[in-house]
Amino acid sequence: MTYLESWAGPGVQARWAALFTRRATATPSLYAWDLASGVGGVTDDRRRAFGHVNDELANAPRGTVATVRRVEPPIGDGRYLDRGTVATARRDEATGSVVWQ
Repeated sequence: MTYLESWAGPGVQARWAALFTRRATATPSLYAWDLASGVGGVTDDRRRAFGHVNDELANAPRGTVATVRRVEPPIGDGRYLDRGTVATARRDEATGSVVWQ
């Protein structure tokens, strides 16, 4: 019996194996949206994330920047795993329009 087995026991080992198997096979599509001002959220609907950014930027100061990122649920530390930027947007300085990039 190893030290880990004596300390953690087989139940803990099985839960870790299940966690990593689930992570590798089932990753739900989640989208985090954030404005530079600190406003943001997470949704499972890509269109809803874009809608939140449009709504928030429409009322934000000109020049404000926002991002939509694909994320995965947190493992244990409460932070979502960032899987990359989907799009960025900004409120145009001159016109006040929301511009997507």
